[in-house]
Amino acid sequence: MRSRQGGHFRCVDIGQRFLACLLILAPLSWGFCQSFFIDLTASPPSIPADGVSTCEIIARVTDRAGNPVPDGTLVRFSATAGRITPEASTQGGVARAILTSDRVAQFVTVTASVGDSRADIEVEFTAEGMGGRAARLIRVRGDYLAYSLDRRILIGTGNVRLRHRSITIEAQSLQLDVELEVVRAQGRIKVSSPKAEMEGDRLYLELRTLHGIMLKVRGGVEKRFFGGEDLKVYSHDQPIPPHAFAPVETEGTRTWIVAKAVTIYPRERIQFVHASIYVNETRIISLPYYIIDLRFVTGFGQQQLSVNTTDGLVLDFPFYIHADLTSTTAIRLRRAGTVGKGAIYARRRGWGIDLERQYVSLDGRREGVISLQDLHKGRKRLTFVWQHQEEFDPSTRGFLHFSSPRLRGFYASADLYRMRPGGDITLRAFANRAPGLPLSYTIQLGMRRRAITKGPLSRSFFGSVQWSKFGPQKGEGELTLGVDLYPRFYVGGRGGWAVSPWLRLSQALSTRKERRTNLRLNVNISRHLGRAGQASLSFSYDWQKSKRFGTYMRQTLGLNLYLGGGRRWFGSLYLTYGLRDSSLYGYSVLSYRFAPRWRVEIQAYLHRYLGGSLKEVETRLAYSIGAQEILLGWSSRTKKFWVEAAAAAF
Repeated sequence: MRSRQGGHFRCVDIGQRFLACLLILAPLSWGFCQSFFIDLTASPPSIPADGVSTCEIIARVTDRAGNPVPDGTLVRFSATAGRITPEASTQGGVARAILTSDRVAQFVTVTASVGDSRADIEVEFTAEGMGGRAARLIRVRGDYLAYSLDRRILIGTGNVRLRHRSITIEAQSLQLDVELEVVRAQGRIKVSSPKAEMEGDRLYLELRTLHGIMLKVRGGVEKRFFGGEDLKVYSHDQPIPPHAFAPVETEGTRTWIVAKAVTIYPRERIQFVHASIYVNETRIISLPYYIIDLRFVTGFGQQQLSVNTTDGLVLDFPFYIHADLTSTTAIRLRRAGTVGKGAIYARRRGWGIDLERQYVSLDGRREGVISLQDLHKGRKRLTFVWQHQEEFDPSTRGFLHFSSPRLRGFYASADLYRMRPGGDITLRAFANRAPGLPLSYTIQLGMRRRAITKGPLSRSFFGSVQWSKFGPQKGEGELTLGVDLYPRFYVGGRGGWAVSPWLRLSQALSTRKERRTNLRLNVNISRHLGRAGQASLSFSYDWQKSKRFGTYMRQTLGLNLYLGGGRRWFGSLYLTYGLRDSSLYGYSVLSYRFAPRWRVEIQAYLHRYLGGSLKEVETRLAYSIGAQEILLGWSSRTKKFWVEAAAAAF
């Protein structure tokens, strides 16, 4: 990229800019099609780096149709630091693991996997006085700032000022590695804090640890190794690490973002003020604010562009009219896709214009989204949505969702979750009111004791009190008590088959003096196959009896197989069979990369149910362009070819 002083960027007309913004700017990202979808949450998202603090990792697993996987499905967990429960079985589609911190302040990546599907989430181990979102902020100003989207490197020249925590860096030239959070600067450098300051000609500083090297070459070479916010010098004669002062190469960058000011929330997002976006040295668009999501998940500033066979063109483009440290306001142009977050969302059809405000506190404990959807349809078609979550303390979290379609009627849900040494307490409330109908609501208080383990057997007691009222019907209360038993043993040693039975017994009594007895049994037999493979067989039995609904019974067999050959090939098979109704659901995929840029994939679906069945085989040929793929497919059901490019963030 040429600097502004070294040449002029070429401009294009408005039509070319818009087309290039949609088709060139978005670095589309595709991955292998997954058998399952995993939604990971960490509660709380940050814990002290003291070696004893814990957070709960919650994995919600669904199949391709969005249904919870059968109870007993094995989920494997791993973490880049600390200690974590290695595996857990699902109950109601949810598996839980406990992550324990170590004594080093750092970001930890937690991975959950089921067969060939996986998901990641980051948890922060914080040192004393270093936690919180505000402490991680990096703010940069200068005469000229340019961010390499390809390399994740920020370059600044001319009166550059970088602020992080209580430290300020002033330099004529500066380079920030956003991913590693490393600063390299040169030319009349000044580093200052309320307690000290130092000057030099070359600087290398790791912002995560606040350890760095200042090199002074004027009037004789002097090395100073320092650390901490007080800039304490602890050595003058240590060897300098290789490439400490060598700037990261940005030659070949395709997309640059030039801005007046940049605020970086490490591993979260980057916020640009007065941003101009250049692709191949051509200015595509200029915006008052521009935001990049570093997590590539739905949240602050994610723009999407995709093409698929279900919705055709899917677009989500926010035009930011306000942005600061704690909030953004945007007008979002959308077409198709989904609206909402987490488990509460709806599909959008056609075009839409939304006004959206996202907010988050500086300590990261409070965040949410408020939106008015479908502004272009007039007041009578507006939809109001509010989603909020808050961490009251390290062990207590709350979630709220409120929506009012067309500003008539509403649906609301609220959850308060508290972890205690002896167990977990939850308070849940649901309410809805359709236009012209009376209010319906449910309030539930539940408690689950922490599992007690003796030998190969773990047990956990639970109970809940609930009050419900549905429309004009009389309200009804219910008391439920139960126990979960988790025996575990291995056949052929710990490297052989693992047998994981799960048994739940519960009894419910309502204010109508009606009893409901429930028994659920799940047996899962699993074994690791090599480094990446896994095979599991499962049997589930669900029996329920009540005076009002009679007796209900369901029995299901399940098979889950995954085999992998590194990056070259993988295959998976997932089957469930209902023993009483003979229902059958199956999905399999086999992928083989026969050349560096080419791979072929075969997917097969089978769904047999009472009164019908559905079968389909899809053959796909994929071509890679960098980290991108274009798919050419053939469907045995429609007898048609199709082309797909999916899920984009830019």
